[in-house]
Amino acid sequence: MVRRMHDRVCKVKVNEEIGVKYMQAWEEKYYEREEGREEGREEGRMNTLVSLVCRKLAKGMEAAAIADMLEEEEDVIQDICNIAKRYAPEYDIESITEELLLDPDEEGDSVE
Repeated sequence: MVRRMHDRVCKVKVNEEIGVKYMQAWEEKYYEREEGREEGREEGRMNTLVSLVCRKLAKGMEAAAIADMLEEEEDVIQDICNIAKRYAPEYDIESITEELLLDPDEEGDSVE
C-alpha cells in the first residue's frame, strides 16, 4: 500500500501534466468543501432565525414587531412568517427552514 502511494507520488513529481491535473483536482475539492461549509453556515443561521421567529409567532407577535426586535429586514421576517403559519401551531423548524432555502424569492429577485 505504502509502496503504491510512493510510486504515485514519484509519477506526479516527474510528470508535470499529471502534477497540474492533481493540483487542479485538489483545488476543485477545496473550493467545493468551502462552498459546502458556507452553505451549512447559511442554513444554520436561517435555522436559528426561523426558530426565533416561530417562538415570537407563538406568543402572538406580528412580523413588523419581530423584525424590529431581532433587528432583521421586515420582508425577510414576513417571508418566514408566511411559511411558518402553514406549520402552526407546532412550527416544524426544519421544514420551514428547508422551504425558505429552496424558495428562489428569499434571496431577492435576480435580473436576467
